[in-house]
Amino acid sequence: MQYAIVLLFLLTAASADAWQFAGEAPPQEIARWAEFGAPDEWSNSLFMCANHGFGGEWHVGAESGRVVVQEYQQRLEVSLPLPETAYASLGDAARGARSYLKVDDGYLVGFNAGEWGGSVWWLSSDGSSNDRLSETWGAGGNPVAFFPAGEEVLLVSGLAHLGLREGSIKYIRRGDDGRWRIVRETPLGTAAEVAIKHPTLGILIVATDRILSYRGGELQVLQRIELGGLYPNSIALGSDDEVYVGMRYVVARLTPSERTVQATWFVPPTCRTLAKKLGSSGCTCKQ
Repeated sequence: MQYAIVLLFLLTAASADAWQFAGEAPPQEIARWAEFGAPDEWSNSLFMCANHGFGGEWHVGAESGRVVVQEYQQRLEVSLPLPETAYASLGDAARGARSYLKVDDGYLVGFNAGEWGGSVWWLSSDGSSNDRLSETWGAGGNPVAFFPAGEEVLLVSGLAHLGLREGSIKYIRRGDDGRWRIVRETPLGTAAEVAIKHPTLGILIVATDRILSYRGGELQVLQRIELGGLYPNSIALGSDDEVYVGMRYVVARLTPSERTVQATWFVPPTCRTLAKKLGSSGCTCKQ
């Protein structure tokens, strides 16, 4: 199986300080990155350093038919399809990470502000009308990603905060009155972080403590692994149906097999491990 070549890019030119953890100037191929052990094999000090972002935070995405990875920045979040003025009337509910889906009468749009709440909206194609579908705070009410499913739309949602880990797949349908509503949900038993449509696994969900698939109405755990402290922030489909996940310190490649996935972990070659700085609360990269 030929693996996708993943290039490391920046959106704009960066100073050396912006790459102090990676120790490399872009672009860089992830094929040059070092394979690394799974997070559940790390020492506590290594995990805590990664948790605080000392090894960099990596964002993956699809670009011109290839998967690219670059240093995470807030501006890499999803750009919504309508001008920002269309969301001004939504108030404080329209904040946080964004997701959306085009539907035949406009857009379904989600905002996820973590512990500060989440909201799901329908907006008309010109942005002149809107309708809020959900006002939930917890219980999986924070939208992660939308997926079309015939006459319905599936919304993967999740919230991890302190001891709370809640998530669900919500089923959204337009009623006879033309309004979109959440009509039922399937609990995940954990908090979804990122999700993507996969050719053979259905909806692939990376959650705080496991990787799941949802296909044909069946929810299945593909692998159990603690990822909440690494904050998965992005997901992209590569060649040969492999999936890449960006997070703090590592990028994971998920290779599907029969009802499971095989995870391979990568770190930059100049940051093969993290260690506490002497006399400091910070951490540093080590070869």
